[in-house]
Amino acid sequence: MRLELSLTIDPIDYKKLTTGENIAILFRPFPIGRKFALAPLINTDNSEKIKFCTNTYVEVIDKEVISQDKINNDLAKLLNMTLEELQAKLSNSDNLLLMYFRVYCFEPQIKVLTSNQIGFMPLPELTEIKNPVPLFSDHLFQKRKQEIKSRQSSEHSKLENLQISLNQLSITNPSAQVLNQQIQTFLGYGDSTSTMLNNQILDWIKDKQISTLGNRSIELEEKKTTYQAGTDFENIVKRGLGFLGFTIDYSHKGGAGGLDLVCLKPYPLFGECKAGKSIPNATVVQLLNLGTIRNNELFQKTDTVKLIIGSGKPTAQVLDGANVHKMAIINPISLQKLVELKAKYDGAINLF
Repeated sequence: MRLELSLTIDPIDYKKLTTGENIAILFRPFPIGRKFALAPLINTDNSEKIKFCTNTYVEVIDKEVISQDKINNDLAKLLNMTLEELQAKLSNSDNLLLMYFRVYCFEPQIKVLTSNQIGFMPLPELTEIKNPVPLFSDHLFQKRKQEIKSRQSSEHSKLENLQISLNQLSITNPSAQVLNQQIQTFLGYGDSTSTMLNNQILDWIKDKQISTLGNRSIELEEKKTTYQAGTDFENIVKRGLGFLGFTIDYSHKGGAGGLDLVCLKPYPLFGECKAGKSIPNATVVQLLNLGTIRNNELFQKTDTVKLIIGSGKPTAQVLDGANVHKMAIINPISLQKLVELKAKYDGAINLF
């Protein structure tokens, strides 16, 4: 999904939309279906454009004509405003509609431009957004939207509010994805017969990205450099292990000449990822040397796992060395099957 424009809005509206307090604000009309990266207005003494980092965008879902004779305390409460604030906003601006926005979160953040004026800004460059996560589930968004249209508020349970927070966390925390699905099922609007694999969040599992990126033929198909192919595989391995329940040390950077993988909990794990047709002879020595440099005390602990993961066939030298130094060797397909199992049956994987 591509974004071309950002939308600068009042900081109060920005906070309400991005925290889930509101799904609708008074604003100028936009075509339904338009999408904008979201940014707050910045108070400055001039019209200078300022860079702002955001990880949210909005989609225009619906709009409603509204006038002074159609507002009341119920609507003001639903919009998290006082009646006086609502009346003042309508009287101070012309051509305002009640615009329903659906907020989506994504990672990594992108840079947009904002200023001291509400309105559009072109993005510094055309931006591709991958795997966005809606702040509200489909059911919960429709529920809130219907409440506003009918001017009838219902009590929002603590579990609903928790689900909104989990949606934000699920971009980077696989455990939040699982808990979020469980809460939706508990609240009665998740499909208890479906699996997590049917969730849009887990497209990377359905697409078998672990086993695919572990196969170096993708380097040729997508014209990737050797370095980029290796980095992509390293990143998807981290994502897979994180989904299984390992705590990844993201402060540690791998790449060429560096240790590819460090996990801290529930036990230490040091790893090397090899996205090639073979696992080279030097892999065992490389893991030994880099693990020792990274944290020798932790690396030498008896409960520390030393892992080599690669789609190629390990040489006899690699097998002998791994056996001597108690290293595990697994194929990306094995990791792929493990995350699929956990996605279908949460609790099926015991990391110990």
